[in-house]
Amino acid sequence: MTAGIYKVANIIGNTMKYHPHGDASIGDALVQLGQKDLLIDCQGNWGNIYTGDSAAASKIYRGKAIEVC
Repeated sequence: MTAGIYKVANIIGNTMKYHPHGDASIGDALVQLGQKDLLIDCQGNWGNIYTGDSAAASKIYRGKAIEVC
């Protein structure tokens, strides 16, 4: 994949075009995927599922889609 690394706030904003039910649910879903190392290459403070630390604000951390196949 040639996609670059984007701030999660931009990913959430673009996703709102297709899922208009609020940015919090989109952000929470992205954080859960990132914490489990599924589909997203993470950079920044994504939180920790083992210690219960929450992720930073979505304008701070970045992510990019990883190749599945």
